[in-house]
Amino acid sequence: MEIINKKNIELLFEFTLNDFKLKYRNTFFGYVWSIFNSLLMLITLYVVFTYVMKLSIPHYQLFLLIGIITWNYFSEATSNSLNSLSVNSNILKKHKIEPYVFIISSCLSSLISLFLSFFIFFLMLLVFNVKVEIIGIMGLLYIIFLFFMTLGISLVIAGIYSYFKDIRHLWSFSLLIGFWLSPIIYSEMVLPDYIRKFYMLNPLARVISHLRNLYIYDYIGGFDQIFITFLLCVSILFFGLWLFNKLSKNIVERI
Repeated sequence: MEIINKKNIELLFEFTLNDFKLKYRNTFFGYVWSIFNSLLMLITLYVVFTYVMKLSIPHYQLFLLIGIITWNYFSEATSNSLNSLSVNSNILKKHKIEPYVFIISSCLSSLISLFLSFFIFFLMLLVFNVKVEIIGIMGLLYIIFLFFMTLGISLVIAGIYSYFKDIRHLWSFSLLIGFWLSPIIYSEMVLPDYIRKFYMLNPLARVISHLRNLYIYDYIGGFDQIFITFLLCVSILFFGLWLFNKLSKNIVERI
């Protein structure tokens, strides 16, 4: 599986932009929809958990928003990657293109939406008078970790989909459960210690926690914690690459 060459890089760039444009083609608000859904969910959950459930978390608006936009990226990227091969089956059959190109481009396309959402997040930091120090650039590192993990999982489910089409429905259900099992509307600190040490083996939960600590609470975890997150995310990426390489033989005929 040769990923880094001129042809594949050009194809990735072209398909990534094409995917992003197609998502909002013929819509009145265009690219604004890439952040509008996050804001609607933020308003709904904020009202429910601030005024109904009465959660008392400092800067809960920002706490909630960064969890939502991180989750939305993961959910959108993996779901689009799952369908990317079947959607582009005609191109795969007519041209000699490596299948993983479409999966990576789906993850990169959703990454553009993530950066647009982070732009809104930074505006809200200003609104709520939360200062971001220069160390905030470290957030890019966490986003890279997130991309690695998301791409790895996308490769796994896309490879399985070529054999087992029902994975699409199972993945939709898994995302529904995963939303409530991830620290999006609540902090992982509410969990008992003996549960939290296993709970935080979830790299998505770790990335959300890192981003919140960095931008909202002006706190950077120890190097050991950052390294554990990196190790988990990269391990998922390499596992995804290995499994997809195993499952992608004759994949064009199966899709």
